[in-house]
Amino acid sequence: MIGAISKKSERINLRRNKSWIYLAIISFLFFGFFAFLTSKIYMPNDEKLFHTETNKVIKLSGMGKLIVEQREYNPHKNFIEIRFRIERYEETGFTFKAQEKGKPGVQLPVKVLYEENGNYVIEVQELSPNWGALALDIYNKNSEKEQMDIRKFTQDANEYEEENTRTKSPNKLVQTIFTDQRKTKANDELLAEDKKIYELDFIERDKKDIETKIENYGKAIKLEEENAKAVYEKAKELKDEMKYQTDVEKTETQSKIASLESKIKS
Repeated sequence: MIGAISKKSERINLRRNKSWIYLAIISFLFFGFFAFLTSKIYMPNDEKLFHTETNKVIKLSGMGKLIVEQREYNPHKNFIEIRFRIERYEETGFTFKAQEKGKPGVQLPVKVLYEENGNYVIEVQELSPNWGALALDIYNKNSEKEQMDIRKFTQDANEYEEENTRTKSPNKLVQTIFTDQRKTKANDELLAEDKKIYELDFIERDKKDIETKIENYGKAIKLEEENAKAVYEKAKELKDEMKYQTDVEKTETQSKIASLESKIKS
């Protein structure tokens, strides 16, 4: 009787051990599969960035330059707003074409929300939820080139800017603004504003730029005054020393004083 109970108990324990083994295997497979699915969340994305840096001066043909100031996109309404300015460029009229990385050659709807005195606010619509990267091409309005360049998204944005500056024709592509989704602020409340709002924003920006320039000029003037004072005191010190110097030493000191005084005059 006791032997039968013992054997039965061993069979139960064996079944339990097998159950634990199966459970451990299933758990391991489940967590491994879960980790694979969620790896993109916590693992670094090594894909190349296609992003024109904000506030970076990009040289255009002639004396022209382009500066991207701000970018935001609305993930619910699938559009992006890009603000930039173009300065000292010989042409004033532009057209815009956009395409995203996943759909090269497919032109996205582009709307000009604001265009005044070289300041632009452009809205690109119908973005995919995971649009990845966007290329906004800026063409001269009277361009002979009607067909949109197909972006292959293979070059670094900085390399493309340098190449484009060297090869662009004055009647064709002016510049491309690249925007990477990973570096662009998402704003669920982003909506197109009235032109007056954009105008006030740019006026406020210009006001801050002027204030910064005035502040920098003030610092530069103060530094020049301090340098001039230091040079004047050094020259005075050398003149006092000449009372006790030989003729040869005086000649050398006078040369030093003349050099210092020329710095003050310049």
